[in-house]
Amino acid sequence: MGLINKLTNFIEKKISTARVDSVSAETSTKLAFKALAIQIAVSYIANAISKCEIKFYKNGKKDTQSYQYYLWNVKPNNNQSGSEFINKLVTKMLTNPDGALVIQNNGKIYVADSYQRQPYPFREDEYSSICIETLSLNKTFKASEVLHFRLEDENISELINSVYMEYGKAISYALDSFLKVNSSKFKMKIKQDKIGDLTFNEYYNQFLKEQLKDFLESNNGVYPENEGFDLQEFKTGNQTKNCDDLVKLRKDMFQMVGEAYKIPISMMEGNINNVTEIIKQFITFGVEPWTKLIEDVINAGCWNYEEWKKGCKVKIDTSKIAYTTLLDGADNASKLIANTICCPDEVRELFGLDSIEEEFGKQFFITKNNSKAEDVMDGTAEGGKE
Repeated sequence: MGLINKLTNFIEKKISTARVDSVSAETSTKLAFKALAIQIAVSYIANAISKCEIKFYKNGKKDTQSYQYYLWNVKPNNNQSGSEFINKLVTKMLTNPDGALVIQNNGKIYVADSYQRQPYPFREDEYSSICIETLSLNKTFKASEVLHFRLEDENISELINSVYMEYGKAISYALDSFLKVNSSKFKMKIKQDKIGDLTFNEYYNQFLKEQLKDFLESNNGVYPENEGFDLQEFKTGNQTKNCDDLVKLRKDMFQMVGEAYKIPISMMEGNINNVTEIIKQFITFGVEPWTKLIEDVINAGCWNYEEWKKGCKVKIDTSKIAYTTLLDGADNASKLIANTICCPDEVRELFGLDSIEEEFGKQFFITKNNSKAEDVMDGTAEGGKE
């Protein structure tokens, strides 16, 4: 019995110290399909709106010399240009469930990086814990002191997140399946007399595992194989798996995000054939709802009723989003002038050209060989001559 007990104790000791952990190369098990799709969609809309001119009107006439025009189009604050500011504003509007918040300080305007809103049904909402980059503001602002850009019925980011919670499982499963089939596996044959050796276990855990890990993760690696160790590739047959499932899932995710942000799927995929029609759809459904929101918030926050009644307002011109060459737009430019839709300077502005800075550049014309509108109305023009 004493011999049996000794043998049992010896075997148990060997088993308790014989644990040799496997080594695996660390590989990300998830692809950021959602983040990439949202980033592409948001950048499309933000970049498009940042190209737009934010027009301010005083007494019903465009005022490019006002300080508000300068703030929103040229230099909103000491650290941003007009396009950078609008890009950040739109990005916050599209990605933050609470929308974007703009505050004014010392004659400059800033987009808040984070804030807390306390809504009240019968008095002004309050905004606190406002952070701009690394600066935290201790002040609590009332609704009349800030501009809050948010579509009340739109919470796109939360909608996408809720869908992705289930959809992401399919992506993770497809990726794991792809990696399992196509990854390389190895087995290491170790002499049995080393398995229960405490010195070997310590060496394995401290040095050998790190060497194996570096070897598995490197593209061109050298593994120093000691006597008593035999590293062999574990053959699983010639089975391979392509990434078609991942490509399909990626396409589905991009399509879902595109539909949420009203962006044509061909733009999300980067495969645009009918450019003109696609851009029209994008501007109409993906851009102008947001520019209308920006207009409404600025109009409501910058002018009282008396000022609004006198013609003080803001409009965002989306006509510059689509690119048109002079040759492509020449015929339409002529029609715009001939039908009193635009004056010559306004048409030149559409093509990115400087105004003529002459009186006739601001003159409106009408048909009958582009006679002056007032001459046609007076009946003094005939065949283009007075």
